[in-house]
Amino acid sequence: MATLLIVEGPASGRSFALGYHPKVLVGRDEYCSFQVTDDQVSRRHLQIRHAESELRHYARDAGSANGVYLNDERLADAEERVLKEGDMIRIGQTVIMYHLGDSAAAESALKGLRAKGERRRGTIAMDEREG
Repeated sequence: MATLLIVEGPASGRSFALGYHPKVLVGRDEYCSFQVTDDQVSRRHLQIRHAESELRHYARDAGSANGVYLNDERLADAEERVLKEGDMIRIGQTVIMYHLGDSAAAESALKGLRAKGERRRGTIAMDEREG
């Protein structure tokens, strides 16, 4: 089962199991399926659509003010893109990872990402001291 996992931002660590919902809205609005507490996120910011016949999920901007970025590339208005394992979706200051697994597996993936980040920061600090 696919999961959305917040890897950066005010709600880091939260996850949402997409399941087989035909449409999931992500945003600040209390009526969104996955509510995100980030002042730069619109009330209805991102839509994830499940195409059951294709066994895929698609992402599109739900009319946000600040746009939706998939792997650092902004989605055009009304453009839908297929989501793949590990894709990063940025809305406001929040980065969400698309994970093809349950929330426990997503938590494990998040720990792996954090560990990689710690190692990279250590390398950068060392390089700066040497330079």
